[in-house]
Amino acid sequence: MKKIFLLFLLALSVMTYAQDLPTKTIGSKSYYIYTVQSGDGLFAIGRQFQVTQAELHEANPGLTPEIKAGQEILIPITNAGRTASSTPSTTKANDEKIIRHTVLPQQTLYAISKIYGVSIETIKELNPGCEDGIKVGDVLKIPVSNNTEQRTPPQTVNKTTSTKTQTAQKTKVHVVKNKETLYSICKMYNVDMNDVLELNEGLTEKVKEGQKILIPDNTTSTTTKTKTTTSNVDEATTAKLSSKVATSNTSATPKQPAQFTEELSPWANRSISGNHLKVAFLLPLMSEKMDVDGTSEKFVSFYKGAMLAMEELKQNGVTLEVYTYDIAKDTVQLAEALANPVMKTMDLIIGPAYKAQVPLVSRFARQNKIYTVVPFTSQINSWDLHEYIFQFNPSFRELYAVVAENMVKKCDKAPFVIIHFPNSGNRGETLALEMTRVLQKRKINYREIRVTDYDSDSLVSLIGRNKCNILIASNEMRDASFVINQLVDAKQTYHTVWGFDEWSSLVRPLQDAYCFSLFAPNPTSTYTSNYTAWFGPRLIASEMPNYDLLGYDVMTYFGYATRHTPDGVKVMEPNVQSRMMQSAFAFFRERNGKHFVNINHFIVHWTGSSFSSYVKYK
Repeated sequence: MKKIFLLFLLALSVMTYAQDLPTKTIGSKSYYIYTVQSGDGLFAIGRQFQVTQAELHEANPGLTPEIKAGQEILIPITNAGRTASSTPSTTKANDEKIIRHTVLPQQTLYAISKIYGVSIETIKELNPGCEDGIKVGDVLKIPVSNNTEQRTPPQTVNKTTSTKTQTAQKTKVHVVKNKETLYSICKMYNVDMNDVLELNEGLTEKVKEGQKILIPDNTTSTTTKTKTTTSNVDEATTAKLSSKVATSNTSATPKQPAQFTEELSPWANRSISGNHLKVAFLLPLMSEKMDVDGTSEKFVSFYKGAMLAMEELKQNGVTLEVYTYDIAKDTVQLAEALANPVMKTMDLIIGPAYKAQVPLVSRFARQNKIYTVVPFTSQINSWDLHEYIFQFNPSFRELYAVVAENMVKKCDKAPFVIIHFPNSGNRGETLALEMTRVLQKRKINYREIRVTDYDSDSLVSLIGRNKCNILIASNEMRDASFVINQLVDAKQTYHTVWGFDEWSSLVRPLQDAYCFSLFAPNPTSTYTSNYTAWFGPRLIASEMPNYDLLGYDVMTYFGYATRHTPDGVKVMEPNVQSRMMQSAFAFFRERNGKHFVNINHFIVHWTGSSFSSYVKYK
């Protein structure tokens, strides 16, 4: 709760004067009478008094976003500190009675508040100590109005089972063992994590011991002949480090490479002053449920960055009407948020975070023609993709198809050596597969080497002494270190090494190396100072991405990209790359696809003395 309370109190220091404003009572409700000041907007007023836009419109029938200085607006008087998703808790003593509720299994404060139609804050006020958690058998005092009947508990939203069938696909069942992760399981079977998640409806990256998971069976009955290179290597070493010569006759795989043929059209030079946007955030901020794994911190951070971007958009002439919904990590609160009539009037939706929540939002966006940005998950079912979906985080297949193209373009037609490792993981093997496709298409020579023994010191002999490009088909530090150390020890630093940003710190002894990444955090001093002024000192995240920078970039990009036109709301490419703090967006539509996916990335070049970044914008 403190997290949400913090978010909605930011820049609200003028709240202290509210008690000095004149008030007005209409029926059983009380209001402040607020006189609009120059530069005020409905969004800013809502933030100032901690009320939602829906509450402002309800209190002021006929209210429009074009408010003027001197205009009087009624502001509902609410309990300070409640969130936008809470229900009003102001009641008259002679109109309510106190009943006692015994907590049942799996009940939460949120569920109980919905049963009786009271806010969580009201329950906490009457039951000191329950903010630390409730348990089965606890007896809570609940205020219930004499004039209304007790509400029935909300029905649980049943997850719909997809009718899409897996045709002609062999699978095997894996029972999760102690300390296993989904990533390690995918490495064990050498399968793509995307395929496993799609095959197991509702599966997440967090697995439990004893859980059963379907694994796609990619084994084939064909045998592959192994050939050795023409290097001076003894037979024993050749047996340990076998090299396979790849030719253009490599058998085709079922999946086709991603091909992007349509880019997001750019805006013509035109002013954005006066552009009015209604934006909804659907984020798991966990204000009303216990956040057992602490993951809500990154989404709170994301929202902070988005708020800073909103402030800059306002200064540049964009009027924003923002609705923020805490949808937790399930579909119950999400369904309640989407049921709010005001949601159908949105111009842009940002969220949700989790794969299981995407289908609900996708259907809602398609039915109501609302552009929706999915900023986190890359696991989106193909039937949930349509022309109103913008996917920031691409799948490995989509991203690596483009990365491979860029790598080969920069290699100046020099031959490649692709080094595979046992259990190198889906990321390394996915990139290697895309690389072989591009090399074959461009008729560039390459060889593949499979490492089977990390103790051997003859890898350099297999690579050869002629200058070439080396792709380390693994994002593991151990694998990259094995290759780089052998190259350095043999003083063969003239090879160009390609790979992942996870091990970019290892390339410093080399003369030439390239790594790629979706992110290159580079917050400006202005951003940092604004963040400090609003939220306090900014903690630099050790993991990528920095979620506050991601929130800033997403809100900045789409705040400028979304416009009202005579033909309706449009999203087009804005000229704002210079404003980005961490990402560089390039949204393309895949061949025969409907939705737009971001396939931009940074290629970081180690020159032997420093790193320099290259970005593909289109």
